[in-house]
Amino acid sequence: MIVNVLGFVPLGFLFAVWLEQTTRWRRWRGYAFAVLMGALISLGIEVTQAFIPARDSSMIDLLCNTGGTTIGAGLCEATKLIAHR
Repeated sequence: MIVNVLGFVPLGFLFAVWLEQTTRWRRWRGYAFAVLMGALISLGIEVTQAFIPARDSSMIDLLCNTGGTTIGAGLCEATKLIAHR
């Protein structure tokens, strides 16, 4: 479970940084979109694993991956707040 969370932290962070640099969205919208994209990518992975005989699809993996994306996007937001002090 820890690997699933930690594996998606960079994804959430990088999505949030990318959205900050390429859009003029408000802070909460970029954060929410980064989390949504991480959740959709994780869902795609889990659905694909459901069709591979040697793999298992798990709702816990989906939740852990989404949590990792949320943490990563949150870290991006936190670094912006610290930098603006």
